[in-house]
Formats: sequence, structure tokens, C-alpha cells
Amino acid sequence: MEHTEVITQLTKDLLTQLGFEAAIEVKLEGGMYYIHIKADEDAPLLIGKHSHMLASLQRVVSAMLFQKIGEKVDVLLDVNDYREAQKERLIGIANNVAQRVLEENKDARLASFSAYERRIIHEHIAENYQSLESYSEGEGLERNLVIAQKKS
Repeated sequence: MEHTEVITQLTKDLLTQLGFEAAIEVKLEGGMYYIHIKADEDAPLLIGKHSHMLASLQRVVSAMLFQKIGEKVDVLLDVNDYREAQKERLIGIANNVAQRVLEENKDARLASFSAYERRIIHEHIAENYQSLESYSEGEGLERNLVIAQKKS
């Protein structure tokens, strides 16, 4: 069975076991399998507070795939296009903070972002602000994202 079919069936089975009804579509793009879940009433529960449930479901699907296929498969799970809206929100935050750093010439530290969210902000700053840099510092729950003027 092809990876796409395995991922689709495995995700359907998991959601059914958890008591959720949803339509699932899986696409392979750039070596990553995107799992799009369309859910009417259950979407907020599938996403969870601060998208913790979404991240947890993604980890569970990844672990189940590794167990079934025997190799690591990169997946990104999304519910009702939540990640696209999240990306737009994060880009807005990045733009606001970047403008503040440019105007005040002072580093900005952002806390409480997941690795996925930090990566989106890092990529946006790198692509759109040549005079700025972003990096992460700290460990675990204390990890911060820093946006600063590039050092000459």
C-alpha cells in the first residue's frame, strides 16, 4: 500500500477511535505529507488550546506511521486550514515586532511559541528583513525567539 493510503487510513482509524467524525485528504508536497482534516463541529476539540491537541495528534500519527512503515515519515497535520490562518497571524506578529525593533533599535524577545511557530517567524524575518536576524535561545519551556538588528 502507498504511503498516502496508509496515512489516510491510519488517521481515519485514529480519529474514529477518539470519537471524531472528519474527512481526511493527504497530499505529498516536497517530501512532506500534508494531512488535511475537515471537521464541522469537532474542529475546536481537534485543534485544542494553543493548538496543543493538533500537535499531539501529529506526534501520535507520526509514531504510528513509524511503527507501521518502519521508517520516519514527515507529516504535517492541519484541521480546517487552521495552520494557514495561524501562519498569517504569526507573520503579522513578526512584522509588528520587526518594525518595533527597527524603530527602537532594541532587541525583542518573544516567548511561548512552539518550534513550528518559531520556524515560521525565523523564515519570515530572514526573507523580508535583511537588516534583522532572528534566533532562539533558552531550553524547553523557557525557549525564547529573539529578533534583533544584525551585528556588523
